[in-house]
Amino acid sequence: AHPDHLFEPSVYLSDTVFGALPLSVIPDTTTTYTVWVYDRCKFDSIVDSVTVHTYPLPPLNFAFDKASGCQPLTVHFNESSPNVGQSYLWDFDDGDYENLSFEKNPVHTFYNAVEYNVQLIVTSKEGCKKGSDTATIVVFKKPDARFDIYPQEGHVTISNPLVKFYDMSADYQYLNWNFGDGTTSQEKNPEHVFQNYGTFPVHLYATSDKGCLDTASATIYVDGETSFYAPTAFTPDDDGHNEYFTVFGRSMTPGSFKLNIYDRWGELIFFTDDINKGWNGKINNGKKLCPPGVYTWVAW
Repeated sequence: AHPDHLFEPSVYLSDTVFGALPLSVIPDTTTTYTVWVYDRCKFDSIVDSVTVHTYPLPPLNFAFDKASGCQPLTVHFNESSPNVGQSYLWDFDDGDYENLSFEKNPVHTFYNAVEYNVQLIVTSKEGCKKGSDTATIVVFKKPDARFDIYPQEGHVTISNPLVKFYDMSADYQYLNWNFGDGTTSQEKNPEHVFQNYGTFPVHLYATSDKGCLDTASATIYVDGETSFYAPTAFTPDDDGHNEYFTVFGRSMTPGSFKLNIYDRWGELIFFTDDINKGWNGKINNGKKLCPPGVYTWVAW
């Protein structure tokens, strides 16, 4: 026969003409294919068979405990399918060095206030992969609570206990001040008068429209001013009135008081470190009464 009339080589796959090699198949189940290859004249052929095995996709069923929240947002992810040898790859879509996880039930913290698209890919022990739908996690921006105070060092006295507060916060909708003495304020820049001396922790709470909270704190020190009084005279004559020379003080540090009394020649005749202990007019509070006169005292 003339070459133009020769048959082209043909390939039959399970009684179906496919043409020439290579052939591609996509079986839904495990299938055995028989292949016949004929020469151009369809005179001779070879035959062989091959079995293509198909495996089921791995199970995939995941959930998470939070879909939105304030930064930083920690989310617990859970894949609840039975363990049959599959492996996991989580992509949290946040680009940091902990963006991926190979755990079945990972915990991940999202730090930036953006929207994240989280996906899970499960691989079976046969190497078959199945990807989840994208899960959207929305992180809300946290306010930035800040404030300044005047006086800047936070020290005032009980005689002038006014402190001015200046809000420097950002990304908030509501403010609340707690002055540490049982009073609060919702003003932006309040002024506060402290009624007692002591140490007061002041907190500013800034809240966003999404309910996200940030706190700033400072300590205010209200010093109690020391007051001191000493009489100019006393009469230790055993009549029961004005018998002791006693000084009085307020807001003094315990253990820091000392009182010396000297006669006109500079001799120490009385000493005490107890502010509540007075001098009875006798040398060292003994039996001998000092003569009337002018005596010098020093207290510190």
